Amino acid sequence: MSWLAGCASHTYKPIEPDWQGRVAELLEAWPVSTYTVLDRGQPVGRMTLRQSLQEEAGERFVLMEDAARVVDPTGEAELVDYAFISRCRLDDHFTPQVVEGQLPARTDTPANSRVEISEGWARGTTFESEVDLQVPERFLIRQGLMRLAGLLPREVGSETQLTFLSLGAHPAVEKGRSVRCSGCEELEIEGQRVKAWRFEYETAERGKLRSVSLWVGEEGRLLRFHDEQGLQLELRRML
Repeated sequence: MSWLAGCASHTYKPIEPDWQGRVAELLEAWPVSTYTVLDRGQPVGRMTLRQSLQEEAGERFVLMEDAARVVDPTGEAELVDYAFISRCRLDDHFTPQVVEGQLPARTDTPANSRVEISEGWARGTTFESEVDLQVPERFLIRQGLMRLAGLLPREVGSETQLTFLSLGAHPAVEKGRSVRCSGCEELEIEGQRVKAWRFEYETAERGKLRSVSLWVGEEGRLLRFHDEQGLQLELRRML
């Protein structure tokens, strides 16, 4: 599974005057959730998403913390733990400043990754590759999109134009993509029927497009995430 991917906009709209207030409301309503992780429809573990507003040296930022315990894909152990932490600016893209990850130590894979974004460049290492890419002024990684989806316009057919930044095995920028609100649906989560807004976008890997969908609830909480070839999440419990 490719865990790190993101989006960036080249034509920037002014940040809404009430943007920070909207973000604060979202994070207050949705500080943490736990999800079932699936691979090709089969449960393989759990992931917990946490998000909060933090302040350091007078700067406010969004801290995103993702922790997973899943079946070891290598077969070396029964379960393994993963952790991803992203410190993001409080702008309309949750532009990351630092993205860090931790994996179980392997002889052929580094146990830690760190990518820093500064002065228009993303530099560092992921678990799969070196990163040295020029990036736009504002952009977001996949973890950020899971939160930003709760703030996108909920109008069927509305589109938010974005450019995707992949930080997987082949770091690259994809231009001209869009995240589209495709409708309002009803989901069943542990026996409870809930209203959900569905957003869709396409991403590419080695020139092949694949579809990714996200469902968010009325309060902006991520309810479901589905990547045709990668990560799938299902909310475990409605609070």
